[in-house]
Amino acid sequence: AVPAAAAAVPGGTVVVMPPSEAATRLFGDVRKGLEKSATVIWKNAVDSLTAAHTFYLYTPAPDSPEMAAIDADGLLTPRSFVEQFMAQITNILLDQNPKTTGNFERGCVEESLRIAVAICQVDLRERVAYWERVGYGGLNEARPKPKPKPKPREEEKDAKDGSGGGGGGER
Repeated sequence: AVPAAAAAVPGGTVVVMPPSEAATRLFGDVRKGLEKSATVIWKNAVDSLTAAHTFYLYTPAPDSPEMAAIDADGLLTPRSFVEQFMAQITNILLDQNPKTTGNFERGCVEESLRIAVAICQVDLRERVAYWERVGYGGLNEARPKPKPKPKPREEEKDAKDGSGGGGGGER
């Protein structure tokens, strides 16, 4: 499935739109809450993870030169938001006591976890595609180990060096 922020065009190419200003602002708001008091607003947890999932493929890979330039600017991209804060968000939501949360809060926890799993799926799919492009067959294809070269037997060795196998050679 193509993320909502992407559109398939003729020829199978996928065009991905950059994150909206609202999404970028939401990433910043959630980051502030997490850094200040290790809390996240229920609805913001769902909305920020949804935005990150929607725009995830827009962001360059973490080890690319483009990503280094973005990180140097301090801009929080969907990918950097996921890498820095998704685990913390899901941990906070999972630490809530189900007996003291209402239906809305439980719904936010469930939806956030569904989205987090979807983000992991997109990321894994992207990583497998990368390894397939660079020549590794992916997770389901084990690379064959090179077979060790057999050690030459003494007779073959003697025949190759011309000594005839007498041990000391001719005098």
